[in-house]
Amino acid sequence: VEATASTGGQLMPPIMGAAAFVMVEITGASYLSIITAALLPALFYYLSIGAMVHFEAGRVNQQRSARASWPEMRRALVRLPPFLVPVAVLLFSMIYGYSPILAGFYAFLALVVVTTVRKETRLDLSGWIDALVFGAKNAALIAVACATAGLVVGVIEVLGVGLKFASAIFSVSNGVFFVTLLLVMIGSIILGMGLPTTAAYVIVAAIAAPPLVNFGMSPVAAHLFVLYYACLSAITPPVAIAAYAAAGIAGCDPIRAALHATKLGSAGFIIPFAFAYYPGLLLQGSWGDIAGAILVGTMVIFGLAIAIIGWFTRPMSLAWRAAFGLASLMMLYVTPWTTVVGVIAFGALITGVYLSRPKEGEAQKESVPVFEGTEK
Repeated sequence: VEATASTGGQLMPPIMGAAAFVMVEITGASYLSIITAALLPALFYYLSIGAMVHFEAGRVNQQRSARASWPEMRRALVRLPPFLVPVAVLLFSMIYGYSPILAGFYAFLALVVVTTVRKETRLDLSGWIDALVFGAKNAALIAVACATAGLVVGVIEVLGVGLKFASAIFSVSNGVFFVTLLLVMIGSIILGMGLPTTAAYVIVAAIAAPPLVNFGMSPVAAHLFVLYYACLSAITPPVAIAAYAAAGIAGCDPIRAALHATKLGSAGFIIPFAFAYYPGLLLQGSWGDIAGAILVGTMVIFGLAIAIIGWFTRPMSLAWRAAFGLASLMMLYVTPWTTVVGVIAFGALITGVYLSRPKEGEAQKESVPVFEGTEK
């Protein structure tokens, strides 16, 4: 769960790591248009993780957390707002057209003010020195990764690998849009494996995004498509560096952690295909298109979560799981009649699950174990 959720942080506006700032420079689009387009797909990604975690908790009969822990949560939420000030400064600076460097500088100044005003977060001289050293080390790592990625991109341009990659995709896909998306997805995952997000994005933006733009996708949509799979390579076996890091903390098998992370993040592998066919997910088009995309997308997320985890108010049989999965895939298909049939099938399945639930008395009777020799 940790590896999957942390990977999605690179896809969630308004920050999106450093990749969004690089995307502004490469695509020429405004920062506001990029974070607006990325908002709904990122929310769907986390909605799918939340649904799968909830259904998995129900499947293993995990008890809810005690109310005694709620005061700690409230105290944490009370302490949170001041630290949102630098984020807000960074966001509005980028929206108003400042460069990423200048916006980051203003956000840093806001962070200094916030930490100085509050007594519990105020730093002394040694604290500031440690913070600056820590920041310089992290900046150096990012700079080296981006410089290396820049060299790779330069070699690619000189050798014409990007054009060869695009022509190879078109020849293999034979002009079929879905096959093109599938090949670009595979290429982006392979190119992004083992790299930091920004470096991975720089490489896939130079190699994998141009074929999609040439196919007619908007530059923002094409670059978000390849960014998703460059990020998801962090939880995709066999490399899965995020899953390996999480497994090191948890003390578990890294391959099993990667497989579970891939299962929990499975919707993330489908969302880019969805917004490639439904621009409403990128908040593009009419209000009707956007509302329809949100409604269908929500049902698809829950349908896939039920099919993958196998639980919804009660354990699901293989037939129920297959039915939910089929209905979700039908809603994803681009022809209107399959979408309508998928929506109707999903509604019928949800209704069937609720109508077929055992009554409260029967459920309680079944849950009480009966031992030999026990009096009735």
